Amino acid sequence: MFFDWAGSKNILAIDHVGIVEAVRSNGTVVTIEGNTADQVKRRERSMSVIAGFGYPAYSSKPAPRAKIPEA
Repeated sequence: MFFDWAGSKNILAIDHVGIVEAVRSNGTVVTIEGNTADQVKRRERSMSVIAGFGYPAYSSKPAPRAKIPEA
């Protein structure tokens, strides 16, 4: 989820991001966010500060395995 604290809903004005955990029946969204008092926290946010939603462009191919150097 992309946040714009000013509420403009402009994707160019994004101030913060979070991962959506749940959507409440009262219209709020529960997110997991970093950089909140130097911690990762669960937050409940109003839809008024949400600029948009997105998801990673996952590849259909498996990721290559990392090579671990031998000691």
